[in-house]
Amino acid sequence: MKRESARFSQQAINRIAQIAIASRLKQDVEISVDIATTLSQLTKGQIDAIEILIRGLVLSEKLRTEEFQLNIGAVTVKPLSAMKGQIKLLHPSEGKLRIVIHEADLATAFYQSIQSNSVRSSQAISGVQCTLADGAITIRCSLDELSDNSESDDAESTVFTVVPQLEQEAERRIIWQPLLSSNFTYSEWVSDLLSKLDRLLSLKDFEQKGLFLTPQEIKISDGILQLNADALIQEFPPD
Repeated sequence: MKRESARFSQQAINRIAQIAIASRLKQDVEISVDIATTLSQLTKGQIDAIEILIRGLVLSEKLRTEEFQLNIGAVTVKPLSAMKGQIKLLHPSEGKLRIVIHEADLATAFYQSIQSNSVRSSQAISGVQCTLADGAITIRCSLDELSDNSESDDAESTVFTVVPQLEQEAERRIIWQPLLSSNFTYSEWVSDLLSKLDRLLSLKDFEQKGLFLTPQEIKISDGILQLNADALIQEFPPD
């Protein structure tokens, strides 16, 4: 009976936390929460570990993530808030973040970013396609009409491939390195596109919302980009 009661209490804690996080995010997402604690520990504000998996979370740059998984180690929280499912950390905690992005969602967010702030006339761009394979991102920008920035007189699209590299500095910033080829021209427009790609995938917005990330690994294959990062968490979920 005690074991069944403990299991029920654990499920209730997880469910309450799911509802609380969903209300903060204000998005139509699928949330799974696994809080390793007991009612006795929770009344003292003690949690052994937290695993949060969110499917379909849209980040600030309109980038939809297939999976957003945050694993947090042992934390101390406000007891009364914790009983209501509100995870309010009393001290910063360390964790691991895994983000999975589908190539179609990356293309959609990239296209919207280009349309909003593009060096090239936005009317000349009819669409963007991103292909994720073999550790690289291939970007194809289709053109509606020719413009002064076209690389050739008969250009109907601009295609280039980039590979991610992690700086070996403390911050481990992601650098997007274009693969050079005989027909590749590193123009002002390509530089602008690379800047937008970096903006989409650097996740710098989290630093303003209590979640500081240090990228550790990027995997790109079969239409999927996976980013693994160390996380310093001051607040979750972010406002």
